[in-house]
Amino acid sequence: PIMILAFAVSYGAGLIGSEEESGTLEILLATPLPRWRVMLSKFGALITFTLIVLLAVWLGIAGGVLAVDIETDLGKLLAGVMNMAPLGLIFAALAFCLTGLRGNRGAALGITLAVAAITYLVHTMSEVTDIPAWMQKLSPWYWYNGVYALSEGVDPLNVALLLGVTLLLVAIGVWGFERRDLGV
Repeated sequence: PIMILAFAVSYGAGLIGSEEESGTLEILLATPLPRWRVMLSKFGALITFTLIVLLAVWLGIAGGVLAVDIETDLGKLLAGVMNMAPLGLIFAALAFCLTGLRGNRGAALGITLAVAAITYLVHTMSEVTDIPAWMQKLSPWYWYNGVYALSEGVDPLNVALLLGVTLLLVAIGVWGFERRDLGV
């Protein structure tokens, strides 16, 4: 999950931020496409690349499992690997949102990685300390439930919650991008 998170967050922060910093965003926005469509197309590309990376991870693990003849359910393995997508996408959407609102790729990347680290710490510490239940539930890692995905399956409500927050963050980022002055 950490590698998928790093990939998705860096990609999410750079979707608009890198083009704005390099000065190429002006050329892209000179086309007749509205800003919201540019933003949504870029986030759609992020989703596609994330799913491709996860599929490659599954193929690599499945190939290893078949090569050494380990008995496992490849369908559950696929579900477990794809379960990382909502977690990666929620943090990518946060970076995307911050870039859309402020335009600073570095700040968006730093803030998002800090939020990911803090929420991970809250989640892992909740198992050994008396962190209140409401605070535990603020962490996307709580809803990710990666430890039990292979044995118990993926909880569709948890996935829906993570994807719902992702959509909300994307919508806020698009809204902010539509209304702000660009730094090009």
